[in-house]
Amino acid sequence: MSHPTILLCTVGTGNREKLQDSLINPLLKSIRKGEFRRVILLPSIETALNAEEVAAQAGNDIVVMRLARPKDEDDADACFDYFSSVIGNELAAGIKPNDLLVDFTRGTKAMSAAAVLAAVRHGVPAIRYIGSNQPRDHQGNVIAGAEDIREFRTRRITEEAKIDQAIALFRHGLFAAVSRVLDEPDGLLADRLSDAYRAQCRLLLQWASFYSAWDSFDYKFSDGIGQRLAVAPDKCLFDDLCPTPQQLHWVGQLAASIPTDLSTLATYLHPQLVDLYANGLRRLAAEQFEDALVRAYRIEELLGHRRLLEHGLDSQDLPPSH
Repeated sequence: MSHPTILLCTVGTGNREKLQDSLINPLLKSIRKGEFRRVILLPSIETALNAEEVAAQAGNDIVVMRLARPKDEDDADACFDYFSSVIGNELAAGIKPNDLLVDFTRGTKAMSAAAVLAAVRHGVPAIRYIGSNQPRDHQGNVIAGAEDIREFRTRRITEEAKIDQAIALFRHGLFAAVSRVLDEPDGLLADRLSDAYRAQCRLLLQWASFYSAWDSFDYKFSDGIGQRLAVAPDKCLFDDLCPTPQQLHWVGQLAASIPTDLSTLATYLHPQLVDLYANGLRRLAAEQFEDALVRAYRIEELLGHRRLLEHGLDSQDLPPSH
């Protein structure tokens, strides 16, 4: 797995009387832990000079990009908009999310929260902060020189967000779109996914294939999936999406071979009509009116066909003398 090459750091005020120890040195420690080809410092207007001092001492390729207005550092929305635009511009220039690392240690609480949210929003996989395993001083601050660099992965956050998106698509009947949201649990990048997420993906992708084929009138394919369908574990948050035994039986009926006997064929058409009607209602709910109209015409045609079958007449082979 490649290591990040661009570091973004929020910059705060630190202890003005001990600026070197409280702000500059910890930031330098973060900058020097890694092989970064570029560092972006994100100060407020008030702390821009601190960022310039860090840049002067670091000796790396440092870019200072401060917030636009005074007091923006206390406005979480303003901070998020700005930090998100900075990260977005990097990605638009061809930088991959894996190449970015965000250090949110220094700055106001609004700046820190916004930096984390902006990183997660753009899929930056790792976030860094400066902590310490040593006891803190009487003011609750990390003792100068005792800092250590800590990182955590955003994987759990992004994975759960994808699961939430997939569930929302299910509930709107957009089954085919589920595969565009979820990662392939057995693909080339599967080793980057958590075990729990891979298991959830397998369930949701299998269920989505079942529903998608059913919704597209591919009953035999849907029934084939249904016969080997996995069920959700106990206490699963989305187990209500799992196809029920009644649904599996219904699709099995729809997938049955077309009978040749006319009286049996009339009975066979009944579930086909009901399913077609339900499908048309879903098209109406999705405002797909042309598709709904096509289904309505087909329903009318099948109703006539079924009625003739009940009288022993095949609409495709009516006797000329009748």
